[in-house]
Amino acid sequence: MFSSIMTVCGTLISIYTFIIIARIIISWFAGGGYGHGYRRGYGRVFRLFTVLTDPYLNFFRRCTFFHFGPFDFSPVFALIILSVAGNVFQSLADFQQITCGLVLALLVVRLWAAAAFFIGLYIFLTLLRLVGVLVRLNSASPFWRYIDMVLNPVLLPLTRLIFRGRRVSYITALVSGALSLLALRFGGAALIERLALLIQRIPF
Repeated sequence: MFSSIMTVCGTLISIYTFIIIARIIISWFAGGGYGHGYRRGYGRVFRLFTVLTDPYLNFFRRCTFFHFGPFDFSPVFALIILSVAGNVFQSLADFQQITCGLVLALLVVRLWAAAAFFIGLYIFLTLLRLVGVLVRLNSASPFWRYIDMVLNPVLLPLTRLIFRGRRVSYITALVSGALSLLALRFGGAALIERLALLIQRIPF
């Protein structure tokens, strides 16, 4: 009985996660941020999705910690929490017990998965921008200016840290930034794996 209840709870979380993802994707195609769909009225299904998901998403949206420049990553963290909760219910269904260590380990792994995705994205954008500079494409075009707007909040602090405030060329900044992010991506993966195994051993 207990196992069946936990399985149902895990299934409901999976369905709710799917609804949130669908709500976000539909808002992209509707031409607005995920917070504006209900006011513009993009259809009955979308309005239903906003009614179901906005109370949960708004809780994370209010946290300024999840806002990075012009970007709002709060939906990502909202989905991470749901993923961890789904794994907890699945573990309860399978083993009928859960420990604080397992929950913390799951949270660490999911947070790193999200961080690794964004690190990979920044590596790609950094390499793309480097190619654009090397082949001397028009840096004043809206596309490259948008790429610079995304990269600079990460690239500039990295450059200052590596070169201790010295002025360097943009190519040097891009190369050093890409190498630093690659080291962080693969070094972080090994560290998180060991950390998760260590945390999972917490007996309570």
